[in-house]
Amino acid sequence: MKNINNNTHSHYSKIGKKYDSFEFYSNINYLNWFSDKIINYLNITKNDILCDIGCGTALIDKVIHKKINFTKKIICVDPSEAMLSNIEKNSDIIIPINMTANQFVNSSQANDVNVFLMNFVIHHIHNLQSFINKITLLLTSGKRMLITIRHTMKGFPLFEKLSNEYDKGANTTLTDLKLIFINNNLDVNINIEQRNYTIESTHFFHMLRNRFISTLYDFNDDEIELGIQEIKKKYGNVKLFNISDEVLFITIKSIRDTTGGGRMVSV
Repeated sequence: MKNINNNTHSHYSKIGKKYDSFEFYSNINYLNWFSDKIINYLNITKNDILCDIGCGTALIDKVIHKKINFTKKIICVDPSEAMLSNIEKNSDIIIPINMTANQFVNSSQANDVNVFLMNFVIHHIHNLQSFINKITLLLTSGKRMLITIRHTMKGFPLFEKLSNEYDKGANTTLTDLKLIFINNNLDVNINIEQRNYTIESTHFFHMLRNRFISTLYDFNDDEIELGIQEIKKKYGNVKLFNISDEVLFITIKSIRDTTGGGRMVSV
């Protein structure tokens, strides 16, 4: 949700219809593992009102709903109409809302939510301090939030320049978040979870060419092709890549006392 500028908006408009075909996002074993982690960290029950900010095509939300069977629809917020168009057929369980993150948390609809979820999108937020300030005001009476961040991409077969760019951006985002959490007097727990799985090399190259992570937005086609050649040279003609995916699960609630300074439990 990178302030949904023209380049980002154009990107999601192009890949919106095929986004669900990326095995990285749609593998059912991975989705089951990931959804179970979300449910446990947020302590979700059927009576909760869940909002996924930056939901994309709501793949994970559909899986969560099957496991929980909510009494009310999941609110799915995303600034990309192309991504939201994939969930129209699930309108019986999902309310799609075409807004940016900042627009939504400043709307009256956000007041009804008691469980907020943000998967791999916090680095896209324009004016992160303002966004967390508003979330802090919303986290009252047992309300809570979960932010997930990919801890590292080193467990992926990436070319060197992409890996370096990703790590630099991820480290900057996490550092900024920690400072904001403390300044906003938030109770934060950060846990790391790892999932190992395999993916076909041809499919992974397809995902790279389609810029499946936002760091790839800044790479042109030639740079990506050179990167793929670098990977092929390093790994040879392997048909399957063994992926080690490390994810940070950041659970947040407001403690709202007068002692000053939030509480942070780090990995």
